[in-house]
Amino acid sequence: MLNTFLNHLELTKSKHTRKNYEIDLKQFKNFIKKDWKEVKPEDTEKFLLKLKRQGMSDNTLARKYSSLRSFYEFHVQRNNLSYNPVSMVERPKTVEPETKYLTEEEVDKLLNIIDNVRDKLLVHLMVTSGLRVGEVTALNVEDVEGNQIIVRNGKGKKKRIVPMHPETRKLLDEYLDIRYGKTNALFVNKNYGRFSEWGISLILKKWGQKVGIDISPHMLRHTFATRVYEKSGHDLLATKELLGHSRVETTQRYAHVTKHLSSLVSLVL
Repeated sequence: MLNTFLNHLELTKSKHTRKNYEIDLKQFKNFIKKDWKEVKPEDTEKFLLKLKRQGMSDNTLARKYSSLRSFYEFHVQRNNLSYNPVSMVERPKTVEPETKYLTEEEVDKLLNIIDNVRDKLLVHLMVTSGLRVGEVTALNVEDVEGNQIIVRNGKGKKKRIVPMHPETRKLLDEYLDIRYGKTNALFVNKNYGRFSEWGISLILKKWGQKVGIDISPHMLRHTFATRVYEKSGHDLLATKELLGHSRVETTQRYAHVTKHLSSLVSLVL
């Protein structure tokens, strides 16, 4: 049952998400020490309670709950089980962490201090496109078509087209003139290979330290989302499309005008 579910996730989830599902489900299986089909609601309750007592955060508990619920729902839909035992258990409450973003002044300060075109292009692209770090590492030279970027393997294996900022296009032309390496990857490292997500995180951290800011890839994505949302007159749906979200509720986390946002969400759903 587990392998069938994990194989299904190959088509719908990112590698990172699939790994989390696998970890959560194997941990639960080791805890219950019984067949998947014999699980009762109280097994999930005991599992979550044990982790809670061990000091696990509410957000991680909620993730594990979601993993279990999705697993059982998958098998119920395929008539492998008659009901979902996890759905009868209350989902752990979560606390949404405040996601930091850069001000326009901080972005300018960061870009001005970067002294090589590759890194400047990387930062400018992420700030003005909102691409996920995994999407950036997966970009190939041929994914750039004119003034737009073709994201071929977005979250959930979705393809989307992202407009490119004119200044990003200029930096890209400069970069392509000096780009080295035999790989077709757009961003190449010092070893002439494709950048890893970790490698991009290290670059951002290095330049962030020079301006006194702890910068992460997600912070740049959040910076983009914040700018688009505010400058579009709080257009939540436009922000959703540019970020590549499948649900408007996900985009809601990126907005800071919460009262206005809540009323806007109620109008568009």
